Amino acid sequence: MVVGDPNVLGGFMPFGSSRIEKQFICPEECTSKWPWDINVFGSALHMHAYGKQIWTGVTTPSPSGGNLVITSDLDRDNFYEFTFQHISMVNRTIKRGDRINVHCVYDLTTNLFPKQRPNDTGVTFSLGSEDEMCMEFIYYYPRFPTSPQFDTCGLYENETTTCGEFDKNGTISLKIQNPVSPGSATADPVINGDIAFGTDFSNGTCVFDAAHLALVPNGTVVYQKPIATNATNTTNITNTTNTTAGTPTPSGAGNTAITSWIVAIVAAVVVAMYIQSGVFVVETCPNHNGAKTKTCLLIMQTKN
Repeated sequence: MVVGDPNVLGGFMPFGSSRIEKQFICPEECTSKWPWDINVFGSALHMHAYGKQIWTGVTTPSPSGGNLVITSDLDRDNFYEFTFQHISMVNRTIKRGDRINVHCVYDLTTNLFPKQRPNDTGVTFSLGSEDEMCMEFIYYYPRFPTSPQFDTCGLYENETTTCGEFDKNGTISLKIQNPVSPGSATADPVINGDIAFGTDFSNGTCVFDAAHLALVPNGTVVYQKPIATNATNTTNITNTTNTTAGTPTPSGAGNTAITSWIVAIVAAVVVAMYIQSGVFVVETCPNHNGAKTKTCLLIMQTKN
């Protein structure tokens, strides 16, 4: 299966920018048509010489339910090299109704092929090595029974989307915007922040749970969909260590406060060892209200 820009229709990118990101979507409207969930065992991320970074995010409902969803990496190459391509071994299930977004970052500071393409003013998505691509080859089982149906999913003509289906007139397209714009409903979330300790909470619960942590592979973003009727609504999930449940810590309860800090630091170390670099577990704690409270652990890292 090829996702992202399988038909090489990504358009034109002019020279002069050190960073241009394209984000192509294989939407839930496509994966929900699959006859079954798929088990992914291999991944090949593919760009050409101007490509510098590429990753694929899969968005699926959180096991905690509600309005939470989890976006996590299927595969990622933060230092892409066209002359050193490879197939990554993957052990991952993509479910019917999941969303797959392929991100490609390009450096177009200068023309890399002045002899072959001296008159070029930019780069076009096409088949030549001097051109560009943005796609991921997904190796999976069990095989869909009606190949080549669903063998491609992503960008199609006039910035629409194809699920890879055909009829008597050729490829069927969906009126779903592709590529997607950052910040739109179908785009992966952009999370910026730092590892933070001592985040306050005011209603007796912290936002962190083992159900999320048990599922996160490398590059995970756990976030909350916005709620139109209550934009400041926060996610409240009981901390499984039972160190942050209950009422705020009264002034002078030094032992409890120290215990909370120790647990927070130990948890941070354990989490860092478990999820390695590039992982984002982001939950929202209520705003500080000036009261003395117990400590929440909020883990945030910058996603580039």
